Amino acid sequence: HRDLHSFPTRRSSDLHMGSVAVPELPGLPAWKPVARVVDQWVNSTSSAALALDAPLINLTFAAFLLALAVLILVTLRTSAARQTWRPVVVQGERCLIAPNAGPSAVGLFRGTIVLPEWALHLKRESLRLILAHEREHLRGGDPRMLLAGLLILVLLPWNLPLWWQWRRLRRAIELDCDARVLQQTGALRPYTELLLAVGGRQMELAGMAGLAARSDLRHRLMAMTAPAPSRRQGGTLVLACNVLVLAGLALMLSGVMCAWCKPLSLVALS
Repeated sequence: HRDLHSFPTRRSSDLHMGSVAVPELPGLPAWKPVARVVDQWVNSTSSAALALDAPLINLTFAAFLLALAVLILVTLRTSAARQTWRPVVVQGERCLIAPNAGPSAVGLFRGTIVLPEWALHLKRESLRLILAHEREHLRGGDPRMLLAGLLILVLLPWNLPLWWQWRRLRRAIELDCDARVLQQTGALRPYTELLLAVGGRQMELAGMAGLAARSDLRHRLMAMTAPAPSRRQGGTLVLACNVLVLAGLALMLSGVMCAWCKPLSLVALS
């Protein structure tokens, strides 16, 4: 057996691989066509990625400015409309009465309950449940949490999975609030009937935009009437998490392989 160091080597400056001399191993010339194709693919991919850098940066910045402008416009319109809402005291709770807005909880530090005009004509028990629901939103700091999520969306408006997470956050906040109200009152049937009545009015005002609200309302009603999650559902969640982890590892390995192919092609083409 000949020693590995007995093979002829080339200078590191010819291979552009630092100060280490790479030996010419027997049989390596047979891999030169494959290595040449790999080298061309790596170079073309890198060139295409660099060519897309500037347009993607401009597009991202434009999306950020558009989302920021929409947020500022909505905030200004809401502030202007709030000046016209009249303050009243309903069942010992200070509220703002709006023509078509609400029921909702607004405000970051000194929160206020907003009730629509038609809510004042509901039965006393229904109005009590509405106030309990919005009071739980204020007690849990839900307006601040929603604002934090909205600001993240403004910073990354191009991130489609983030919009999906934003919708799930809103649904989770409502589900948690429903659970707390039912734990306090125990009025399952009146509360579900109230949700259907209030949700129907809000969807009429929203039009086509109320399709998402209809889906959220369905999930809320199912969560209040469905049994506790089973082990099979827990196993499905674990399986989904494992799939996500494997997908992340596959992306990492693809990056490592791409970085490894470049030095290999340099050695083979030498």
